[in-house]
Amino acid sequence: MAGWRLRRQACQGERSLTPTSGCGFEPDRHDLAACIDICQYRQMSIQAETGCCAPLATTPLSDVHAQPLAKMFKALGDPVRLRLLSLIASHVGAQACVCDILPAFDLAQPTISHHLKVLREAGVLISERRGTWVYYRVVPQALQQLSSVLVIDPVAPADGSDCET
Repeated sequence: MAGWRLRRQACQGERSLTPTSGCGFEPDRHDLAACIDICQYRQMSIQAETGCCAPLATTPLSDVHAQPLAKMFKALGDPVRLRLLSLIASHVGAQACVCDILPAFDLAQPTISHHLKVLREAGVLISERRGTWVYYRVVPQALQQLSSVLVIDPVAPADGSDCET
C-alpha cells in the first residue's frame, strides 16, 4: 500500500518523479505507467459521470413487452417479409389476396405462403379464408407497437446536436 500511496502522490504532483534524497522513491517505467493510468482513470471517471446526450427514450422496455416485439422484429428481419408487409399495407383496404401478392415476387407460391405464415404467427398479419383464397390484413396495433420502440422522445433533439462524437 505504501507504493500505491507514493505513486498516487507522485501522480498528484505532491512529489517529483525524480529521486530525492531520503525519500527512497526510485521511479521506473512501471511506476510511471501506473501514475499515468491513475491520472487518466481519475480524469475519465469525472467525464463519465456527466452524460453528453439526452436519452432517446423515456423508459426502457420490460421483459413482458420485449418478448412479443422481438418476435415481430425477427419476422420483419427478412427482406421478403418486409416487402410483403409493405405490399399488403399499401394495398387497397390494407388487405391482399395471395393471388394479388404472387406477381410482385420472383418466388414460388409455397415460399410466399411460408413467409406470410411467419408474419401471421408473429402477430403482424391476420388471415381470413374466403372460398379458395386466403386474404391477409395488417394488424394496425402491431405496427403501432413496433413504431413506439423506434420513435425518438420529443424532448431529445432529433439531430443529436447536444451529443459529442
